[in-house]
Amino acid sequence: MSGAERRLAVEHWLLSAAEGRVRARQEWRTDGVALLRCGGVFSVVQISATVVHAAVCSEEPQAVNDYLARALLSPAFVDRELLRYYILVGSSAGLRREWSRKGDDAAFMGVGHYLGVPAVDAVDLTARTAWCVEMASLGDLAPADAVSKSTAVPALRPLDDEAEGGRGLALVAALSCQWGTDLLGWGKRVWADTEPEQVQAAQSAAGVPMYATRQAQALYVLIVIALGVLLTLAVVSGAP
Repeated sequence: MSGAERRLAVEHWLLSAAEGRVRARQEWRTDGVALLRCGGVFSVVQISATVVHAAVCSEEPQAVNDYLARALLSPAFVDRELLRYYILVGSSAGLRREWSRKGDDAAFMGVGHYLGVPAVDAVDLTARTAWCVEMASLGDLAPADAVSKSTAVPALRPLDDEAEGGRGLALVAALSCQWGTDLLGWGKRVWADTEPEQVQAAQSAAGVPMYATRQAQALYVLIVIALGVLLTLAVVSGAP
């Protein structure tokens, strides 16, 4: 299927969410966007541009588009005047309980919502409303996990020796001096400190090497082990 054929098929699919197909087509031709109904063939998760740009570490349109294409693998468009990104999802995504929590940074738009959706060929990086990620095929929507961010605060629970899971947070608590949760408008961030700040400062002052990555730490340990082995061999070979 050529690009033009795919866009035509996607247009017909989107029109199933219009109150009137003729009117929607006219709106696309004159306004660039058509008012479509959410909660039927598709629903929408809207995310503030602030959150998206922070995740991408860039506001450059092409960089944002590339990031969303990798992260979502599904259709998404932007309204650069409202500073909002809109991700097309299945309507069942709204059943996830985290969307019951209201937030300014992200919201679910299902039954009862209408949204101005750009024409299928609106991909101009400078346009007010344009597709960041085009729909690859009919009904190709983002999986709920790609856009739903749990807002449930994690809590330590008694461990079950026979359970196959449920030990992750216990390990975090055991290996860190402190941990916590920062609630965000669209979800949460769980953090942990492995060493108190005063210990890190003391080690730095004493000249103890600090390695930022696990690979560097592993290399340091291997070097120490290798030196120990060489020293042992030297002692043994020099013994009478």
